[in-house]
Amino acid sequence: MVRKFNGRWLMCIDYIELNKACPTDPYPLPSINRLVDGTSKHGLLSFMDAYFRYNQICMHPMDGAKTTFITFKGSFCYKDCISLDLEVYVDDIVAKSVDSKQHYEILARVFDVLRKHKLKLNPEKCSFSV
Repeated sequence: MVRKFNGRWLMCIDYIELNKACPTDPYPLPSINRLVDGTSKHGLLSFMDAYFRYNQICMHPMDGAKTTFITFKGSFCYKDCISLDLEVYVDDIVAKSVDSKQHYEILARVFDVLRKHKLKLNPEKCSFSV
């Protein structure tokens, strides 16, 4: 357990050995430079941070025994949310637009997807329409 800057505790688990046994991810993390460049021409940005990272994503029941977190809800993947008006990096989402009308439409779509998949944002780490 590690104490975070806000006083809450964060559980840390060493998955090095488990990761060695897993297949290589065909979808590597995007380059931070590409993400920053992708937001540069947009007038409005909203930054969202998901609570508890991957612990919100249900895993396949057969894989539950391989980790400390066990679930029987099945496996899911993000395929609805990512689009040209979003940048996503691990558990961080940036919504980008050129005007407020478009921005609110994008945010409404993002919130619909988050609600549909029961994902929660950390309000302390979110900034909207900046």
